[in-house]
Amino acid sequence: MKIINKKGTTIVEASLIFPVVIIAVMSIIYISVSMYEKIENQCNDHLIERENQQGDEVDFVRKIDLTKMEEDN
Repeated sequence: MKIINKKGTTIVEASLIFPVVIIAVMSIIYISVSMYEKIENQCNDHLIERENQQGDEVDFVRKIDLTKMEEDN
């Protein structure tokens, strides 16, 4: 007669599965954060490049936007 220890097998299975799950979740978080940072840097570079190309036009548009916002308030 074989005695099966269900509690022991559950603990062994959990000890094998939990590290894999934790590593997978941490990997997903790391990839998400790194992709966000990359996109944020691209957006900032794009904005800087646009301002350099447009020059005074950007300041003019900003002044118009600010005056519109002040009129609305």
